[in-house]
Amino acid sequence: MVDAPALRQSRTITSVGMEEFDEKVNRHVSKLGNIKRDIDSIFMDIAENPVMNLERAKMYKTSLTKFMKQYEKASGEYAAYLQGQRHEAAKREETSRALIANVLQEKVSTVLKQLNSILPVPRAKSQMSGHSHISASSHLTSVILQHTAKVEEARAKLKYAKEEAELMRKEAEIKAAQCLLSVKKEFDAAKSSLSAIKMVLDYDSLGESYIPPCEEDTGEDDLGEKEDNACAIEQPNPQDHDETTGQYTENPRELLNTRTVQHHNHFESTDRPSEPVNLNTSVRPDHIEYIPRSSMELPQPRTKHIEHTLPTPTEKTQTLLNPNAPEFVDDKKPMHAGVNVTRFSDWRKLVRGVAYLKNFIRKYKGVNTTKNVDTNIISETEHFIIQMVQKEAFGPEIQAIKEGREIRKVEQEKTSTDTFNKDAKAAALHTRPPEDSTETTNKLLKAIKRIREIWKRNKVQKVEASVTGDPENVSQATEQSADF
Repeated sequence: MVDAPALRQSRTITSVGMEEFDEKVNRHVSKLGNIKRDIDSIFMDIAENPVMNLERAKMYKTSLTKFMKQYEKASGEYAAYLQGQRHEAAKREETSRALIANVLQEKVSTVLKQLNSILPVPRAKSQMSGHSHISASSHLTSVILQHTAKVEEARAKLKYAKEEAELMRKEAEIKAAQCLLSVKKEFDAAKSSLSAIKMVLDYDSLGESYIPPCEEDTGEDDLGEKEDNACAIEQPNPQDHDETTGQYTENPRELLNTRTVQHHNHFESTDRPSEPVNLNTSVRPDHIEYIPRSSMELPQPRTKHIEHTLPTPTEKTQTLLNPNAPEFVDDKKPMHAGVNVTRFSDWRKLVRGVAYLKNFIRKYKGVNTTKNVDTNIISETEHFIIQMVQKEAFGPEIQAIKEGREIRKVEQEKTSTDTFNKDAKAAALHTRPPEDSTETTNKLLKAIKRIREIWKRNKVQKVEASVTGDPENVSQATEQSADF
């Protein structure tokens, strides 16, 4: 029975209850903070303006009193809520609230004392003298003057605000009129285009050509008269039209499949896309009879028809037209293709075999920098084979040229008779390979096999010499490799 009141004074709270408690605490603290912020703003104004008149001091006193009453009321509600919670968090919040309220109340009391010292002490009504009435009336006069100045200032601001609003309204009306005008312009343009298309379609359905109407100029200047005269064009005579276009309508096949110099003053197919004849220039002859005559007639030219005849070009006219042109000589000579031996498979095999051999030897001597046979080695091998063939076939002649001697005709005829004929000799000087390429290839393969055996043997000798440490064997194997 003794511990029951102690249990009621303190209790635990769940997580949900704690969230609700925090929410309400934040609400009360926010309300108190807003009021305290207003009071602090008054404190800052007083600190910035230490010298003040009676009216300002009275205003500060009234504002502080009002805000302090609001703060005390909100603080009392907050304290009542915290006392009803009865847990540790509520007790801590209550202590904090009481401390802040006491500090604020002391500060407000100090400021109110300072303001009361500035303001005059009110007297009783029975003790008021005539001097007090005069001072009160003067005070009211000053207040009225201040309010009158504020009213005049507000009236001037209102005047300029009305003018600004009027300008904004006019600007909005101008923008709306511009938008309406642009839409109306697009509508009129589309309407005019539609009417023009309908007019052209009506003329096409009647088989007539459309002539745009001439606009009359109401001006009195010379330019208007000239435009009126230009628009007054006489309509063409149908008889002249038949005479000028009769040759086209009598033979429709020529009209569709030919084009002469006389057609220069007529429209092209791209200028009049509505003409069926110009749109289809590949009409079959058996379909021509179904084409209406009105659609096959070409439009009448605006200028007088003149026959144009071009002179037939001759040798003399060509010379006069271009005297600096080179003279053409009809020199027909038979051309022989010849034989390209580089396209033969035997030649390719020979070249590749020699190229592989050269690449192998260079690798063995450590000269080659590439791993595989490339185009440079193949080209070099072709030149090498050609030089060897030339040296074998024309050895004496080449030697005589090097020594500066004359080539004997007997040796030349003998060489040409024994080896090749005249054409074969010219081909051998450039790209002719040896005739017995198969035998040469076999010899090269045997040489490659022998080189591989020598290389393996030298490699084995080097390994044995490095193992045994005999310098003579090492030097001997190295010399053989270098000689090879």
